[in-house]
Amino acid sequence: MKKLFISVVSLLFFVSMSGSVFAELNGELYKMAKYQSESKNPTVAVLGSWIFPSVGHAYAGDWFRGLPFLAMNVGLSVVMMSGGGSAIITSSYVVTRTWEYIDAYSTAEDSNHKLAKSLSLAGNASLVSDTIFVEDVSQKVEPATALNLDDRFIKLEKKIDSKLERILKHLSDDK
Repeated sequence: MKKLFISVVSLLFFVSMSGSVFAELNGELYKMAKYQSESKNPTVAVLGSWIFPSVGHAYAGDWFRGLPFLAMNVGLSVVMMSGGGSAIITSSYVVTRTWEYIDAYSTAEDSNHKLAKSLSLAGNASLVSDTIFVEDVSQKVEPATALNLDDRFIKLEKKIDSKLERILKHLSDDK
């Protein structure tokens, strides 16, 4: 009777522990999937700005930041088409377009940093301590690389294995 009771309690313990580990894994997978689906590709933002001024900023989620570039590009284009295509105006147009590409790239990266930061703060305390994002010295939040994600899965596998080993050891000690 005592062995049956210990076996049932151990089984319940195993089920509850495996449930928490799988819930943690599920939460981390949700964070990774959300980051992948909502993150912005900086190269696409630059290409969008190349096609039409401020489109890259709109893609990156900050259309208002692209409005000054739109105004400068339209104004300089009008001046150049009306015959005022001096070297200064042409140079200003080239500098403005180049600056816009750099800013669109930066805006997409900023959007990804904000997304990563919001995901790393979401959830309960145990997930925050084992977050899928890594903070660097400057306190900017960097998205996990593929190598880091592989390391995270290996770490979770080891965590699950160690919990299973403890439960199995406990069960074998009771026999």
